[in-house]
Amino acid sequence: MTSPFYWCANAHVLFVAALWLVNPASLMGFLSQSSDKTANFTGQGLSQVPTGDSIPDDTENIDLSENSISNLTLVGYNNLKSLKTFNISRNQISELTPNAFKDLTALMVLDLSRNNIKGELLEEHMFVDLRKLETLNLEQNPMLILKSNVFNFMELPSLKRLDVSHCDIFVLERSSIDLPTLEYLDLSWNALTKVNKEAFRMMADLKTLDMSHNRIKVLDTVPYLPAIQTWNLDSNLIEEVHIKDQIWQRADTIENLYLRNNKIMRFGPDDLPLDLVSLKVISLEQNDINCDCRMKWIADDADIPSLETRNITITCHYPTRLANRNLLHVPADELTCSISVTRLLLIVMASIIGAVSLAIGLFVTTKWIRKYQRIKRAAKGDTGGDYSAVYTRDEEDVRVTMSDGKGLLNNSREFDV
Repeated sequence: MTSPFYWCANAHVLFVAALWLVNPASLMGFLSQSSDKTANFTGQGLSQVPTGDSIPDDTENIDLSENSISNLTLVGYNNLKSLKTFNISRNQISELTPNAFKDLTALMVLDLSRNNIKGELLEEHMFVDLRKLETLNLEQNPMLILKSNVFNFMELPSLKRLDVSHCDIFVLERSSIDLPTLEYLDLSWNALTKVNKEAFRMMADLKTLDMSHNRIKVLDTVPYLPAIQTWNLDSNLIEEVHIKDQIWQRADTIENLYLRNNKIMRFGPDDLPLDLVSLKVISLEQNDINCDCRMKWIADDADIPSLETRNITITCHYPTRLANRNLLHVPADELTCSISVTRLLLIVMASIIGAVSLAIGLFVTTKWIRKYQRIKRAAKGDTGGDYSAVYTRDEEDVRVTMSDGKGLLNNSREFDV
């Protein structure tokens, strides 16, 4: 007969077994529940969010990452009033209904990264009740587009960090990001071809804007960013930059401007805000900067304050003798313009064509003058006339005398045609 002490010692095993029979998901939550009020369901093969009964009401952190959940309808179930962190990354979520996060009034961090969420599915009121949310991560979702009013102040009045990087976004609609409390915005590794200032509304507190690794070719627009400190535009396709005046008007608090690994060849004194004292770092490394006489204005411009004391890097790419040198450290007398082989050939060809054309013109003009003079001489004879070889190939004029002793022409006007 089994001792009562045996059953007492193994009572917890019987309880777990009974819990598994009733609700496997409850067992998972129970097994992972820890003293820090965290329910960890990572990598459990779940296809849906566990029901409210599976998670204690006082849970503050839920981790559902690395499962097979494909849709989110209603997460709160009216009992997760203390939930602060919700991680549902690395799932297969493609359906996200409005009010899915209703009643998660204490939530501060929401991680939806690495799912299949498309931008066209994100509507207004998608994040209702998340008034304390400070961090929202949507990284690596095939969003393609951010629609108007998706991220708005009325629903997300406390949001400070928004990550929509690696989302293949190529369209930012008007007012798609309307968050005056936002401090960090990551739009890197997308497919944006321009900066749409209408997309960024009321960004009064934004300090860091990362737009690196996009497809911007011309940088000529600056959003209104009165608190901006760092703007990263590395690894785009930028060939032209014209933002000096707009930086002064819209973003004069900027301290760091990164334009590395682009295709910029040169810029003028009205293109970059080199004279903005608050700008401590400007980096144009790994561009196609041609350090020739057209960039000499930097050395001659007395209005640019203390370039040497700030971290400004403008790395020369051309000519070869100046490659990898900082333009600011190149003496003005070395910034010269040389004629390229192609340009030299074009000049030579143009000169030859011009000389040949001039020679032909002189030859034709000379021939015409000679013929005209012969005609005039033929009209001046008293007793005879000169026959001028106008319609023949004769080289010499012939003297013709009439039998009546008169000239061939009555007067010189007969040849004035």
